[in-house]
Amino acid sequence: MNTKNLKRVVLGGSLVVLAAVFISENPLTFGFCKKIPVWNADGVAVAGGVCARTLIPEYITLLGVFLSLSLIFFSLITYFMKKEVFRVWWNFAWWFIPVIVFVTILMENSTNFCKDDTFGCKFVYLFIIFPLYVIFFAISLSKIIETHLRLKWQEQKVPETKIKKLDRVFFWVYRMINLVIILFIFWLLVMWYL
Repeated sequence: MNTKNLKRVVLGGSLVVLAAVFISENPLTFGFCKKIPVWNADGVAVAGGVCARTLIPEYITLLGVFLSLSLIFFSLITYFMKKEVFRVWWNFAWWFIPVIVFVTILMENSTNFCKDDTFGCKFVYLFIIFPLYVIFFAISLSKIIETHLRLKWQEQKVPETKIKKLDRVFFWVYRMINLVIILFIFWLLVMWYL
């Protein structure tokens, strides 16, 4: 598939996933379930009614929202740039998004992870998944900026010393991100086994 079509598929697919998540979060509005009367202790139907809140689990909803919004955001950033910029970003996103999905599903289905719906459980969940999202955004932005600057400077025939300086800067940026990833994995393993 050529790059222009891939850009359209990623952007369109992300919009479809976002729409599907929105529809699944509002089943009564879209007619997926009818008002079901609530019975009180005396067996009398209470006015109003309720409906199942969602059709899919909350962690899948959050995952869908994150993935679709981030793909829309980065697709729009790279849509009007050169195809090399999109390809560099997409090659990274292609393997990192499944990592986020895997960790989310692993956490949700783990027997060690708390199953009640308390604030403490949500807080722990946030501290495990949120760093992955931050890492994804940081690496994505740095790859887009690096590739865009490199291509722009090569077109303008900027001296090779300036391009080497760019390489050194992003070398250290990637090293710092890798250090954060290693520390995060270590912290995750320590939290998992405590």
